[in-house]
Amino acid sequence: MNNPFIAKNKKQQSQLDAIAKGLNVQPINNQSAAYQTTTATHYPAQSKYITVTLDKLRPYEHNPRKTLNPNFEMIKESIRRRGLDHKPNITQRPGEPFYIIADGGNTRIQALKELFTETQDQRFWSIECLYKPWKGESADSVEAELDLLIGHLIENDTRADLTFIEKALGIQQAKEYYEKKLGKSLSARELSSELENDGYIISKTLVHKMEQCITFLYPYIPDVLFNGLGHAPIDKLLAIRNNALAIWQNYQFELDVTFDEIWGHSLARCNDDQPFHIKVFQDNLIDEMSSMLGDRVSYEVLYLEIDLDEQKFKKMAQKQHEIQQSVQESIQDVQAFNTPQPQETVLDTLSQPSVVTTPKMTTTEKKSIPAPVLKQASV
Repeated sequence: MNNPFIAKNKKQQSQLDAIAKGLNVQPINNQSAAYQTTTATHYPAQSKYITVTLDKLRPYEHNPRKTLNPNFEMIKESIRRRGLDHKPNITQRPGEPFYIIADGGNTRIQALKELFTETQDQRFWSIECLYKPWKGESADSVEAELDLLIGHLIENDTRADLTFIEKALGIQQAKEYYEKKLGKSLSARELSSELENDGYIISKTLVHKMEQCITFLYPYIPDVLFNGLGHAPIDKLLAIRNNALAIWQNYQFELDVTFDEIWGHSLARCNDDQPFHIKVFQDNLIDEMSSMLGDRVSYEVLYLEIDLDEQKFKKMAQKQHEIQQSVQESIQDVQAFNTPQPQETVLDTLSQPSVVTTPKMTTTEKKSIPAPVLKQASV
């Protein structure tokens, strides 16, 4: 087949040189405002299904999930055998050349990438997705970012596969967005209310616990938390901290070390423990506190004041004493109510003569009484 761009003679070569010269032109020098303005990219205004290749698809960078989904291999194998049953929702920030996951589906995208790498099968490369318009006028719209984040939180809550710390960090990210949007700091109650208004229900008590977890636990045992430490042990750790802090404030006098330093050091020593044991950490904490406080308070006293089981026993013993005292008082009241009066007292009451008080008559009343009539005896 002849190639039209290969010259056969000098005449054709001259023609090709002229074509090349015409193509090699300088940029147009136009300084008008209309010409310098960048033409806006068109983005669909309504949701619709589109086909996207994996190289144009990115996971959501603020996805609350920070660890591999424990069901990843099962999800991957399901996609291998059945294909993608649930199409992910995607969106696109203005000005960006790629799409991002809108509200869950990052695990499926990762599985598709691995499957395509392993098989080179095109059915894993090109997928149909539901495109949703970006809910903001700019790429850094706080409202749009909040919509994405809350969508991911709701999706992960539906599947119940986030660790406590992952969910807590997601809520913290949402708090930062809200505070930027509203221009003020939010309390746990206010944050709970804002999230509820946007469709995500969470109690202020849980928000407060998440904030405490991020402040007092996350800096020192991140690995333990990401490995799945749940509600109950987190509650215990926070309760131990409250007990230890209270006794520290009672006994410490101008020490060079702070309680937070002792707490953090004791906790960090357990970050690599698998499994994590609260009793081991508590022993580390009490030992370090005892070393710092010296003769002011013994290890045993610290243990009795800090250990949750000891505190529970103390409360039960106190409650038992209150119950016994209440029962004793009730028994005394019943006995007093049912005790009969002594026999002598009853007889004395019955033997006392009844005194009938007759009203006195006036002189007029006495005169008005007729004299008795005497009947003569019959002869």
